[in-house]
Amino acid sequence: MRLVGLAGHHPRRLRCTTVSDPLTQFPDLIRRDFASTATNQLWVGDITYFRTGERWLYLAVLLDWFSRRVVGWAISDHLRSELPLEAPRMALVRRGPAPQQIPHIERGCQGGCRRH
Repeated sequence: MRLVGLAGHHPRRLRCTTVSDPLTQFPDLIRRDFASTATNQLWVGDITYFRTGERWLYLAVLLDWFSRRVVGWAISDHLRSELPLEAPRMALVRRGPAPQQIPHIERGCQGGCRRH
């Protein structure tokens, strides 16, 4: 690599950005059992962030665990509570509610939000 003028890229060290709030713990309805036998039984979601050429963007995604298909997503330049609420809204519009459906989202700073 040195002979042709190439060098490896060393990204900055990642920092932990999730600070859990012990007062907003919700029960684990699936008890870490991710078995699913049909679509619309279990939806799992997460939020991630990535840097673009101009700024940071945040992505909330909701997957149907059985089919492994994205059923809802939202992208924004902020990390307010509206972002993780948009992905389930999209999923409900696209798929509709199903009986015995369980949404499962890991507990992070947004997972502890409550809407009234």
